[in-house]
Amino acid sequence: MGPIDEVEGVLEELINRLAQLLDGLSDRSLSAMQLLIVLALGGRLNACHLDPGHKFAEGSVGARMKAQGIRFVSRREYVVAVRDRLAELVLDGLGEAFLVRSMIHEISRHAATLQSSLPSKMRTASAHRLRLVRQWNTC
Repeated sequence: MGPIDEVEGVLEELINRLAQLLDGLSDRSLSAMQLLIVLALGGRLNACHLDPGHKFAEGSVGARMKAQGIRFVSRREYVVAVRDRLAELVLDGLGEAFLVRSMIHEISRHAATLQSSLPSKMRTASAHRLRLVRQWNTC
């Protein structure tokens, strides 16, 4: 039994709609949205990483994370974790309509941006990934 089981009615419907929106994203878009989701919702999602569905290259950040025992989850498990985190925030008193509508707006905006400028975003993502690897290596 998770936090979503304690939420009912309109509140549950809003959270489930957001989960459906996330589940409807392509694998690439959902993967790109992970950082936004973690920054917005925090909590257990900080330790929840979406499995990319391929083996990590030796020495990559993903391979290092896996070697350290960090768990990667399926798409379905990730969407359920996001849904549960939303329910936790609502049960803690955060306004559900505000939370869900804000998340839907941000996800929709970022998804549209990703689709319209994917080549430049890929370059930016590569630069960001390189910066993260450098930071990871200094830890």
